[in-house]
Amino acid sequence: MQNDIFRKGLVLGIIILFVGTGILPTMGINIDFTNKEIETEKIQKSSDGWWYYPPLTNYAPAGIPDFDQRQDNWNYGSGGYTWCGQVSTCDILWYLDSKYSDPNGTPGDGIDEFLLVQDYHAPSNPNPGPYSDDHNYNNVNDIATPWNLAGAVDDFEFIEQYSWNQYYNSGWPAIVNYWIDKAGLSSQFKSYREEYRWATSKFNFSEMADKIMSGDYYYMLQMELIDERGNMITVHCVAIAGINVDEMKIAVSDPAKDKQNFTNNLFEHNDIKFVSHDIYNVILNPPESKWGIDYGATVSDKNYGAVISSTVIRINYPPEKPQITGEVNGIAGTMYSYSIASRDKHKEDTLFYKIDWGDGNISDWVGPKKSEQIINLSHTWSQEGNFIIKVVVKDDCGAESDWATLEVTMPYSYDKPISPFLQILFLRFPHAFPILRQLLGN
Repeated sequence: MQNDIFRKGLVLGIIILFVGTGILPTMGINIDFTNKEIETEKIQKSSDGWWYYPPLTNYAPAGIPDFDQRQDNWNYGSGGYTWCGQVSTCDILWYLDSKYSDPNGTPGDGIDEFLLVQDYHAPSNPNPGPYSDDHNYNNVNDIATPWNLAGAVDDFEFIEQYSWNQYYNSGWPAIVNYWIDKAGLSSQFKSYREEYRWATSKFNFSEMADKIMSGDYYYMLQMELIDERGNMITVHCVAIAGINVDEMKIAVSDPAKDKQNFTNNLFEHNDIKFVSHDIYNVILNPPESKWGIDYGATVSDKNYGAVISSTVIRINYPPEKPQITGEVNGIAGTMYSYSIASRDKHKEDTLFYKIDWGDGNISDWVGPKKSEQIINLSHTWSQEGNFIIKVVVKDDCGAESDWATLEVTMPYSYDKPISPFLQILFLRFPHAFPILRQLLGN
């Protein structure tokens, strides 16, 4: 009798030790992202406070290109030169294509390995040669193929191909996503619109600068140009090439102006060594929008460019491999709960989960969920055995993580009936079971 009381007291003491020292976990989840930083590129500004998209020695040695919109009567039949948005977007697409191409490549090497910009087989001799490829200067535009809106798309080079697709499909940012999808790269890039004219939130220049300097975000700005009397002259687009947070300035590739490095040669910038990254002061809260730049000839309350929106092209990354927590030893026929979560580098992305329970049951995509949002799911294994839970997560671009796994064993049985509390304890601490079993006389 005394021995039985002693054994029970000792078991109770061990249980109190588990609970009191925090060894016994609660039924909640244990997923924590707080101490795990996502790797990002280090922001390196020059001594004067400027940050530019870095030169790429292969096909963008001066950073963001600066193609000219006035090369070949480029318009949609309305007269004038109206392709500022198309050309500015092509500046960015060319840079991104270079970023993911062979870093040791050279124009004219005949290699076309990344599909954001392709070899459109300009009819003139490759410039530079000796071979035709996606980064020949005359693959930007070849004067031997004059622009004709009614022509076939295959008759044109890079900028004309992009503009032809925009005219016959849709505007920004849909055309950018169409172009990305056509290249089979929709999981690697996404494009969206930021609106400033009717935005309810305050424009934060520093936040935009942080995105730009991460190297993941690229901005094509759409501006209304305002004259000294406050009247809108026209709409114009430029691509951001650099930024200075301290001085509230941006540098742009402007398809109609060459303010920093003037040239009369409209084709010179097809040689991507030549750019004019024009610098402007940022203006906050002009009447037409949340921000703008002093684009005109004078710096005053008028004569500026009011930025009404931007088309953003963002590099996309797959979510992190998900974390899974829950019971690993259980009894067949009993339902168990599991908690799952993942994290995406870009918090604005939504996530979807697919769960393979290892017994032939596979879920549909569960979502949308926010980055780091925990989902709780339950499952019952009807058969005994070892099973591997597998979970994969994808973002709203379709980029998928690596698979995460958790092995579970059913059943984990005992010789004699025990209380439900002790059963839970034994299931959670199988390695402690032999000691307690002996103490209980099992």
